[in-house]
Amino acid sequence: MIRFAEKKDIPYIKELWDIAFGEEPDFNKYFFDNFFKYEDTLLYVEEKPVAMLQMMPYTLKGIGAVTYIYGATTHPDYRKKGLMGKLLKKSFEIDKSRGVKGSVLIPANQGLFNYYSKFGYETLSYVDTKVMKSTNELKYTVEKAKIEDLKSMAEIYNSCSEFFIERNEDYFKDQIELFNALGGEVYVLKDKNIIQSYAFISELHPLKIQEIISKDKKYDQFFINFLINLHCEKFAEVSSVNGLNPIGMGLFYDSEKPQFYMNLMLN
Repeated sequence: MIRFAEKKDIPYIKELWDIAFGEEPDFNKYFFDNFFKYEDTLLYVEEKPVAMLQMMPYTLKGIGAVTYIYGATTHPDYRKKGLMGKLLKKSFEIDKSRGVKGSVLIPANQGLFNYYSKFGYETLSYVDTKVMKSTNELKYTVEKAKIEDLKSMAEIYNSCSEFFIERNEDYFKDQIELFNALGGEVYVLKDKNIIQSYAFISELHPLKIQEIISKDKKYDQFFINFLINLHCEKFAEVSSVNGLNPIGMGLFYDSEKPQFYMNLMLN
């Protein structure tokens, strides 16, 4: 039986969640405290819930409402029975009944791109990921992001692409709180006291900048230099908008199939 979660399912959902994200106990607690919703959690139930996925609502600019499939996992004792495929197909039916335009996801590893393609997903979201070395050029102000920076951060992001998962100030507030709670950091770069760029750091050593977006690309190298030097590193792995490295997939029901940007989605 497939249904949405109820309060009685929580112990089984947390068991499945620990199977999917067993190496991230701090994240698991934060997710259930801040993001989990019964109405987003689709379950495959036998005697108990044995497979699940999250159907998280987002908006894709230029397309409309989409569902973000997240936390898809099956209990090891019930794998290779097609349960996840049944959950995905049911989620498509639910989407269509709600007028949702499509389904998007970020595969947890490269091998899963092929798996999800069997259900109609196509690789449509890419990032530019590269390792960058520090130089000594530093001439702008860089500081940790604050509440008063949220509006500027949202404006920078929302001007970056024709097709992207929409974000507002509350979205950035939630992401900053998430990164800070889990040991990450978020910075803004200012030129003459005006925010021109922001960066989300997901790992400090080695340094991994999960997203950096600027009004003008000229700020990127200066920003990255500062962050590398600040953390006493020589290099940083940097991801930014538009590139050749696949990150996400999409399945659109009755509309065009745009290439779009997605990141900072609990991935």
